[in-house]
Amino acid sequence: MPLPLILTLILILTLIVTFHASHSIRCAWYHFLVPVTDTSSAAQAVQLEIQRSMSGEQRLLLAFEMSLFARELNRGRIRHEHPEWQEARIARELLRLVFLPAPLPVCLQ
Repeated sequence: MPLPLILTLILILTLIVTFHASHSIRCAWYHFLVPVTDTSSAAQAVQLEIQRSMSGEQRLLLAFEMSLFARELNRGRIRHEHPEWQEARIARELLRLVFLPAPLPVCLQ
């Protein structure tokens, strides 16, 4: 697979995960008045400066790593809530959550 196509797929997956994560944060803030971030404005300024100094490839890699981390956190939560489930069932549930509210594509059911 050519590198630009791989990067495009990674970006799409990252956007999907980011959308779902930001939607959850927005819902949590709206319903429970939980702050969206606990990072100080000074720390946010440092983060922004670092991110702006990164190349596009570095930012994309960081987003991909964050996406994988979020996926593993969700996998751990599912495993904790359903210790009796096999890994295949956990993977299907993870996919269901990613595609929520749309049904899973037939090939992934």
